Amino acid sequence: MMSLVAAATVLLTANPAAAATPDPGYTRGGRLKPGATLTVNYKAAGGAATSVRLECDPPGGTHPKAAAACAMLAAAGGDPLAIEPAHHACFLIYAPIIAEVTGNWHGTRVDWRHEYGNSCEMRRALGVLVRF
Repeated sequence: MMSLVAAATVLLTANPAAAATPDPGYTRGGRLKPGATLTVNYKAAGGAATSVRLECDPPGGTHPKAAAACAMLAAAGGDPLAIEPAHHACFLIYAPIIAEVTGNWHGTRVDWRHEYGNSCEMRRALGVLVRF
C-alpha cells in the first residue's frame, strides 16, 4: 500500500509545469498569437475608407483572402512596395486613392502609405492585399 501512495506522489509532483497556466501567447482556444497583425486600408480622395485586419502565421483577421494576402506579403518580405505587380493595363483616369498598411510584421513595425493614380493602379500594384 505504501508503494502505491509513493508512486502516486511521484506522478503528481514529477512534472509541475504540465499543470501550469498556459503561456499568454496562446489565445482563442489554444491558437498562437499571429506572427503579424496589420491593418490594411484604402480611401479615395474625399471618400470613405475601407479597412480590414490581416493576421499572418496563422492567417486570419477580417481580410476575406487572408492566406493569399499573407503569402503575397511573405514573398515580399513584409514590404508592400516590394510586391510583384500584375501585368495588366489601367485606364488613364486620375482618381487618386491612398493605400495604407500599418501594424506589426513579425516583430517589425510597419507604417506604409502610398498614393496611386486610381484604384486600378492600386490593385495592379498590391494584388490580393487590397481585394476586399
